[in-house]
Amino acid sequence: MAVCLSAVASLLTCAVASARPTVSVAVHGALPSAFARVHPRFRTPTVSTMLTGAAGIAMLAVLTWAAPASLGYAVLSVGLLICTYYSATAFACVWYFRRELRSPMALVTKCLLPLIGGLMMTAAFARSVVDMIVPDYGSTSLNGVGGVFLLGIGAIALGLPITALIRFSFPRFFREGRRTAANALVTDTLLTNQRTHPVGPADTDESPTPRTESPAS
Repeated sequence: MAVCLSAVASLLTCAVASARPTVSVAVHGALPSAFARVHPRFRTPTVSTMLTGAAGIAMLAVLTWAAPASLGYAVLSVGLLICTYYSATAFACVWYFRRELRSPMALVTKCLLPLIGGLMMTAAFARSVVDMIVPDYGSTSLNGVGGVFLLGIGAIALGLPITALIRFSFPRFFREGRRTAANALVTDTLLTNQRTHPVGPADTDESPTPRTESPAS
């Protein structure tokens, strides 16, 4: 029972937590707009939640069927992935705000703190590599390299061509970027409006004020 509840909780965490970054990336134009759809009533991601949930269930089923030990390896190797995207985010923050460091507060919050965090995550990544690369870290190894290390590095390596494909498919986002997302919550109505009136590169940073009706109408 405990294992079943843990598996369900992990799947829910995967579906709920992973859908939010996907919505943000889609809103900013680096994924198809369908990923940014939300439920018109509950205001929660729809497409992203279903896809991430289905992907988590499929991965759990495949790993459990193919190699039960690999599921434990995936849990052990997740530290490499966490250190990778946290450090990448921290360094990206420093680079993104590099021209806005005009005050002591901006220097601390937009440069020093992210830089320190990125260096800490890099050090944690290096330490994890040293621990995981040995063949006795886990029950399997390949040519003297630990299986947990191979799984973690393999997942990171798999993300590189996917990122390159996204960059090729959505060049405008990586070339121009978007400082703000005007339509943070995309419903079917908003998607229809966007198809009818596409947003141009000269978008303003101000989000449109939603039209509301007076109680008397």
